[in-house]
Amino acid sequence: MIGKIKAFGAGFLLGIFVAPRSGSASRQLLLDRLAEFFESGQRRFEELEEDLAGRRRASTSLRESDWPEVDETMIGEPETGSGA
Repeated sequence: MIGKIKAFGAGFLLGIFVAPRSGSASRQLLLDRLAEFFESGQRRFEELEEDLAGRRRASTSLRESDWPEVDETMIGEPETGSGA
């Protein structure tokens, strides 16, 4: 337990003295990256919604006349097989 505390303290002090940028710059960079991540996710979500809407339009754009004709001889009681 004491070793972990010493390692944490040493890492903290080393980070303060060797840090390449200030804390506020690091926080700003992190916030920028998070905003970029969420924006790209939002763009992908919107693209998927548009794709889904296009597919729905394509599937519902079929008119009744586009369906094949029904063979009237097929409508009615099913035929029973012989020997049953």
